[in-house]
Amino acid sequence: MKRVVGRNIYITSLSTVLAKVGDVSHLAGLADKCHFKALWLRLGRGTTLDANFSGGHVNDLRAALDQVGVELWGWHVPFCANQSDAAAEGANVSNWAEQFNLGGVIIDAERTNESPRFRGHAAEATTYMTRIAHDLSAHDRGLALSSHDQPLLHTDLPFEPFLSQVNDNCPQVYYRTENIITRLDKSVHDYKIAEAARNFRDRYRPTGNVTVKGDIPFSSVHACLAATRNFITAVDQRGYGGYSFWCMDEAPKELWPLLEDLPPAVS
Repeated sequence: MKRVVGRNIYITSLSTVLAKVGDVSHLAGLADKCHFKALWLRLGRGTTLDANFSGGHVNDLRAALDQVGVELWGWHVPFCANQSDAAAEGANVSNWAEQFNLGGVIIDAERTNESPRFRGHAAEATTYMTRIAHDLSAHDRGLALSSHDQPLLHTDLPFEPFLSQVNDNCPQVYYRTENIITRLDKSVHDYKIAEAARNFRDRYRPTGNVTVKGDIPFSSVHACLAATRNFITAVDQRGYGGYSFWCMDEAPKELWPLLEDLPPAVS
């Protein structure tokens, strides 16, 4: 099964990103210059396929990324209100990964009050994840979890059925200030406990914040760039094999030259 390695970035809306950076060739070129190993494009929510994958743009993007050696992964938001929904969502994710020839899938499993998210329990998580893990592994696709960064603050989410089925753990370390270390260390502390039965260092791939608007904005572009630099340094110094960013839709254009000049450390 493929692994999350190097530098990656989320995309919520492909049309939004293309409106900012140009056509798919420009997007692929930017991904290459910024040393991204993969773009993570929203695949769906619940049983619904995202609009990102309903038009021709995604096929053109797939071809453009192939030319520069950048992978296309999808990310899915599970709801799994009951066993029937969990089975249907798991089957859909497996089928979509095959249909669009994705390098892998990120599972964005959270309980939040802001919008509908994971509604089930451990049994539903197990049903959903077992199908996906089996099918993706059979076709050498990656599978990772991207959830709350501090499990001890979210005991209502059944982390173990998700963590036990993935090869990489990409928690959302969504800092709003330049004080990256405190937030990162809290996440590391909690996941060392949650991942005690597994190789924590080999699996931990934190997700940083590069937004200047939306629900987790920085106060300025300067603050965003400083935090990004500090996050990359902290991850590289700790020897984790990869990291990602949320998200390309809301990132300032000034971020791209910074990432061009800061290639990720070789794991």
